[in-house]
Amino acid sequence: MPDEQFQAFLKTAQSDPSLQRALREATSSDEVITLAQEAGFTIQADFTTTPSPLSDEELEGIDGGNCVTASWFKI
Repeated sequence: MPDEQFQAFLKTAQSDPSLQRALREATSSDEVITLAQEAGFTIQADFTTTPSPLSDEELEGIDGGNCVTASWFKI
């Protein structure tokens, strides 16, 4: 049911320029939820999932551990 409400809200927003403008100006999930409620929809923010931690190999790739330079390149 919550996903259906969210999808319906998105469909409504696609055809309502004033709602689109209000959504662009929203600065928090609470503001988006309030806009949805004002439009007659019941949605909620679900922050129960957490991302999995990165492996050591992934972290090395992010911090530059896999950096390759090209010494043949001349400017």
